[in-house]
Amino acid sequence: MITLNEQEYKSLKEQAQQLNTVTDELTAALSLLQDISESASALIWMSGSDQKYHYFNQPFLEFTGKQMDEMSGFGWIETVYPEDISRCISTYRKAFTARQPFEVIYRLKRHDGEYRWVICHGAPRFRGEQFVGFIGHCLDFTEHKRNEILEQTRSEALSQVATGMPLKFILLTIVSGIEKAKPEALCSIQLLEPKTLKLKNGAAPSLPDFYTQEVEKLTAEIGIGCCGTAAVTGEIVIAEDINNHPDWQDFLHLTQKAGLHSCWSAPIFSSQGEILGTFAIYHREPHSPGKEDFTIIRHAAELAGIAIERARDTEQLNRLATTDYLTGLANRRVFFQRLEAEISRVQRSLNPASLLMLDLDHFKDINDRFGHAAGDTALKTFSDIIRQRLRDTDVAARVGGEEFALLLPGADAEAAHHFAESLRNVIELTELHLGDTLSIQLTVSIGIAEITPQSSAEQVMSRADQALYLAKNSGRNRVCRAADDAA
Repeated sequence: MITLNEQEYKSLKEQAQQLNTVTDELTAALSLLQDISESASALIWMSGSDQKYHYFNQPFLEFTGKQMDEMSGFGWIETVYPEDISRCISTYRKAFTARQPFEVIYRLKRHDGEYRWVICHGAPRFRGEQFVGFIGHCLDFTEHKRNEILEQTRSEALSQVATGMPLKFILLTIVSGIEKAKPEALCSIQLLEPKTLKLKNGAAPSLPDFYTQEVEKLTAEIGIGCCGTAAVTGEIVIAEDINNHPDWQDFLHLTQKAGLHSCWSAPIFSSQGEILGTFAIYHREPHSPGKEDFTIIRHAAELAGIAIERARDTEQLNRLATTDYLTGLANRRVFFQRLEAEISRVQRSLNPASLLMLDLDHFKDINDRFGHAAGDTALKTFSDIIRQRLRDTDVAARVGGEEFALLLPGADAEAAHHFAESLRNVIELTELHLGDTLSIQLTVSIGIAEITPQSSAEQVMSRADQALYLAKNSGRNRVCRAADDAA
């Protein structure tokens, strides 16, 4: 048995009191740290020496909507955007090796299913040489990051518009940018066909092909999904839950197969207020838009409107530069370019082709007797008949007042003659009605020249012209072939 003298006993008693005081202070400090951790706006976490996570503060759990046991270990990985996981793990490993603090930006899934951008600061912890785990905190900076992405998207899209990039690439830039800003979103841009009111797919990289193909078969009407309604009403249409929204009841077989459960759609306007199409954001679960979402939707629709309108203007300028203003057929310059290209093709492949020169009979008489308006009507009617009988590979052009040219790739003189006779017959049976009582019967003279490997553009044009003059001098309303092509 150990016996303490009075001095020793007093010393031990004082040490015990000091230890209790330190213990109380440590307990109070830990409690304070716990209170600070739980009340902080930062999302705080800790891991052990096995690098498994064992602590998340209450704000972190509330942010993710998870319980501590769900997040512990490696459960937290399920809340990180899949594309960001490898970058996070790589950052932790580098910090461990370098024994340095780290910073990593990634997307974290919030309790409502939305991925938010967070910036995470942390560091490995050591006691001497012994690694004891990581500690870190995350701050939500989604608004800043999204604004940065949206500005980058806007800048890139406008640059593409300015440099004349094809519309499909510009629309893909817009959609991809919005999906980067909102990783849980699946976006689409649809173009409204003015005449048919069909919604043609402009860009929808994340939607299934079968879905976009089926949507293209639909006509924009109220009640035809959010996009159909938005394209008609000119208003933003929100379906927080597709399964329970009246505009979607006829299309649930498509949305359920595609795994789509929410859709927000906004009309795309031109600078003149014309509806050009729609921009839509889909989600794979029911989802309600916030104030920020409406800003993003309008931002994307505005960008798309600029791109579509510019593309239409460019297309219109190209059409004016390459087509005849009255008939809509190719103009003389474009036709000669195509003729040169076809001659080169014949020389390479030795496959036949033919040139037809056509002249509307008695056109001057129509102008003189009935006026130029009647003459214009005759030319447009004649052009429409030609256009309806062309293959995709054929080229038709107005090369003079009442003179037209047809390029028929793959057709030898015999096939071209058969086509020309068929066309001449249709024209002969056509009556041009002027007013209620007056009508004019149209006829056409046609000259044919087959294109050979030895042909030049001037030679084949000359031969076709000679055949045309022969047809006109032989009484008009007939088809003649160049002398060296004649059967």
